[in-house]
Amino acid sequence: MKTATFFAFASLLAGALATPVASPDKTVDVAPPFLPSPEAEFAEVDRRAIVNERGEVVKRVEGVHLLNCNNRYSVILYCPNDSSCSHVPNNACTYSSIVRWEGGRYSCTFPTGVSFWWDIRSDAQSQPNFSVVGNAGNGFTNFVIRKDSQNTFYTDGNGNACKSIYYSLPN
Repeated sequence: MKTATFFAFASLLAGALATPVASPDKTVDVAPPFLPSPEAEFAEVDRRAIVNERGEVVKRVEGVHLLNCNNRYSVILYCPNDSSCSHVPNNACTYSSIVRWEGGRYSCTFPTGVSFWWDIRSDAQSQPNFSVVGNAGNGFTNFVIRKDSQNTFYTDGNGNACKSIYYSLPN
């Protein structure tokens, strides 16, 4: 009896988790990731460890990720606690095409009404991974932008791998 109950519960849970959700602009269905790639796990360790001016590791910080999803569209994803970001764009700006992130000051407005601006140097992609390549802000917090390793942040419901091109954390 316990085995049957377990399998019934597991099946119900798997069905709920596999249900896709729509992106903020309703153009892309997004399914939450279940198993992050090992590459993403190691990259998260690098980008989550922030040291303050006293040399202490700060763990709970907000973060903003600039993602390209294959060659189809781009997403700016806000994570209130970057160390446990759900990787599902529930507070994101979604564009219907690939965004050129570099070479100027640009902005988006999240569904919450908060505007986020960024300014990334034009040669940012030629810089080493994790190096500082720009700055950003949202009216409340100033951010430093770093080049990311283009690890897969999540895969949407249509099979598009959304890769982290840049990430920003408070400075």
